[in-house]
Amino acid sequence: MQSPAHTYRLPGGVEVTVLAGGRPVDFYETDSISNLHSDLVYAGMLTGACAVAAGTAPPGLDPAWADSVR
Repeated sequence: MQSPAHTYRLPGGVEVTVLAGGRPVDFYETDSISNLHSDLVYAGMLTGACAVAAGTAPPGLDPAWADSVR
């Protein structure tokens, strides 16, 4: 049986834990997004995770910061 989580250490010491083999844990398999859109959703999640891990995210919700992430 595969482990339910994997933890990785990024440069700078940030630890990232990946659940469910990297799939979104809030998407139920039969009610999930289509394959046509999944790459876009995963790319957005990865971009956001990298930006947060880089330590540039201000506390709280800042839509202008989120819009500036590339």
